Amino acid sequence: DVLHNLGDGSFSLWFKPGNVSLSSQKILSMHSNEFELFFPTDNTIAFSLYTGDNINFPTVVSNEINFIDRWYHVGVTWGSDAGINLYIDGVKQDDSDEFSGPLSENLAATLDYNLIMGSMSTGSMGNNFDGYIDNFLLWDIS
Repeated sequence: DVLHNLGDGSFSLWFKPGNVSLSSQKILSMHSNEFELFFPTDNTIAFSLYTGDNINFPTVVSNEINFIDRWYHVGVTWGSDAGINLYIDGVKQDDSDEFSGPLSENLAATLDYNLIMGSMSTGSMGNNFDGYIDNFLLWDIS
């Protein structure tokens, strides 16, 4: 419920891939792809956030990264003034101004979905992340 009630917000975490084939793996997921940190390819990481219009899922995508056997820091911020921003190891990768907040409207807070780490959050799970996740932090500021 905490995530559903956030307006502007941010999160960060550390991850260490255990497999060089990362495509389609999920680090974070809520209700399929309404709030999702994932690997669209083996060399990029992305964050997607549902905007509540049943059409638009603004997605921010990293530059190409040759993920090796080491820890990476990911930071994501969202806010009605700042949009959505993605950072890897402190370097801004991408942004989108399509977020209009608050998150409670965007994620349909009346639905009872959990934030899942390391897997897809619907059905029988899937797209499991092969690696390690540590120090997940969530803030109510962007």
